[in-house]
Amino acid sequence: YTPIFAGYVSYALTTYVSIERCLCVSKPFTVKALFTPRFTLSAVAMISIVVFGAYVVMYFISEVAFVFAPNLNTTVAIYRYNSFFYANQAIVMVYYKYAAILLPFASFTVLCLCSATTVYKLRKSSRLLLKDNKESTRNSEISRKIKSGISLREKLVVKMLLAVVLVNIGNLFPRIVFYVAQLIEPEFYLLRRYHNIFYSVAVWLFVLDFLKASVNFFLFLSMGSLFRMKFYDMFGNGGKLGKI
Repeated sequence: YTPIFAGYVSYALTTYVSIERCLCVSKPFTVKALFTPRFTLSAVAMISIVVFGAYVVMYFISEVAFVFAPNLNTTVAIYRYNSFFYANQAIVMVYYKYAAILLPFASFTVLCLCSATTVYKLRKSSRLLLKDNKESTRNSEISRKIKSGISLREKLVVKMLLAVVLVNIGNLFPRIVFYVAQLIEPEFYLLRRYHNIFYSVAVWLFVLDFLKASVNFFLFLSMGSLFRMKFYDMFGNGGKLGKI
């Protein structure tokens, strides 16, 4: 369960970053005063604890038991549901399946809304800035340069936000289908009728999770100038790594 829950935490943290970026564009002075390093650290810790804690009950539904296997004539360890699961499965499993759909989907929805708002605010501020720089020939030249710089910034921001959204869609959509299938067919789960199919699909979803985690790093490294600069400062001998 740990890779799955870590993925849900990743969705929530990505959403938090998108909210922060959106507020940076909409209310920059307020954000600068509010989003201090201490506040950000506290928010990240709180989000991680709350999201991970929402699923921690799943760690208590199974156990490892040692039973005698007649065909092997020895004691073996098996994985099975425990008494807590059988006493509460009607509540726990329904809660988990709905929570596994709703929380990531809510995070993704907020991510899309904040990304769209960020793009809109950037373009709106660009138009206002260009409007104020169309008074004289000299100012027109300045306006042209500003427009070029803003257009480049807009393209980079839009490109990065679109890439983040697409990566999350590619990772989240198969998982939502996976959990909807469990709601439709209760036997599609571990240690039940369709155990093997469930396990095979789950492994592929784990692969998607690891790919998403890897892609995010290279995504921010290639498109985030501040992230790239800090990364090279920390691991690239003062930025020399980026010049090799």
